[in-house]
Amino acid sequence: MRGKENAPFALCILGALIILINGLWIASNGGPIVLSAYPVSSVDALKASTGFWGRIAFGLRGLVEGPLIAVWLIVAVMDLLCAIMLYMRPERHSVWAPLFVLFSLFSVPIGGGFVIGLILAVVGGVACFELPKPFGDTFTGKIVRAVRLDSTLYESVAKDIGLLRTAALTLIVVNFLSGLGNALYLYNVGLVQSASANTLFRILLLGEILWGVPVISGMVAYIGIAIVKWLIFSVIIYFFGVRLAGKAVEFDEVAKILAFAYVPVSLQVFLPLVFLRMPMLFVEWPLTIYFLTNLWMVLALIAGLKQRMDIPIRKALGVVILAGTIYWLINYKFLIPALNVPGIQFVFQPSELMLPLITVALLFAALLGAFTRR
Repeated sequence: MRGKENAPFALCILGALIILINGLWIASNGGPIVLSAYPVSSVDALKASTGFWGRIAFGLRGLVEGPLIAVWLIVAVMDLLCAIMLYMRPERHSVWAPLFVLFSLFSVPIGGGFVIGLILAVVGGVACFELPKPFGDTFTGKIVRAVRLDSTLYESVAKDIGLLRTAALTLIVVNFLSGLGNALYLYNVGLVQSASANTLFRILLLGEILWGVPVISGMVAYIGIAIVKWLIFSVIIYFFGVRLAGKAVEFDEVAKILAFAYVPVSLQVFLPLVFLRMPMLFVEWPLTIYFLTNLWMVLALIAGLKQRMDIPIRKALGVVILAGTIYWLINYKFLIPALNVPGIQFVFQPSELMLPLITVALLFAALLGAFTRR
């Protein structure tokens, strides 16, 4: 196999190598790798500091110290061996691919290959489930193409009548990851706000990410609400974008395009890895990653609608602004308050600014041609 056909195997081997390097580093470090931008050694010193401070942690404290690290290193070595066997014996992918993905997921306690290793391994490993299908046509290959804003993906996705189930599965996976990131971050921020100095020390300085029942319930709620929001947004785009433009595009095509456009939002799973000193703990970092991932999603949606509706990118932008404004009103004024949606939210203050901003958005959409049928 050559060229693009080798992509899944290359991702598997590279991801497994990074996971092994992460494990060896933790073994030599004697515990999780905690990278801090400011040299503090106590909670009091952290509270008293006035400069920038932040930390990112790889590895789970309590699971990687002492003799336990040997277990995780064996897991990392087995992961690499499975990747090599996948490359050497691709006809046995039904055996080696599940084992490889399983060992890769077991790398989470040792940092998951600095996160990027785990991502590469899972993308490559899941793609190997569908061998000998070309990488770009596999489930994970489509997700990678969505992240790259590949407009040809949305054309093929929209026309494939059998992909609605795959689109729904993509949406569930994306919101499982983003829901997990949001729930973990908010739970640990809550502990930072109200817990003891010992808990603060464990979270902010030792790099622990603490779990609780609210994390599980929040994640489940996030997935369920995301499906409702997907359907609502799809209906709005269809009636206020597609039908208004007079295009021969079906509702299920819009729903599939939107589901794959949501893929960048999955990057919110990285929220709990980084904590900054207060007040940035509660504002800049979470809103930055939240804003960037949603902006990425909007760009993917614009690319998808432009390709499928065969309209200029200017008009596609107008359609997204028009539909997005209506969706925002329904979501943030009715859906979120009614269902008590968990996660990070944008709130306009003062609320009197909302009507002028909506008016400006609708005028801008009109100028871009969202209301024309050409």
